[in-house]
Amino acid sequence: MIHFPKINKEDKTPNRLMSRKDVLDFFQISETTLYRWSMKETKIPYIKINRRKFYKYSDVEKLIENNYSPNFSV
Repeated sequence: MIHFPKINKEDKTPNRLMSRKDVLDFFQISETTLYRWSMKETKIPYIKINRRKFYKYSDVEKLIENNYSPNFSV
């Protein structure tokens, strides 16, 4: 079975998928934390292909944006 990535209608670019290791390295978190985020707290959705989990780069960006808190204490 061949997998073709979805193409965004707005900008005509395919959604970039990140492997579990990519997400772990990106956030510098442990496997346990990623498991908790994706399974227990449902902070980040995943795509399961066979036995592997992938994460959309856009979902990772949303997670960052949703948890952004500017610190303006001077």
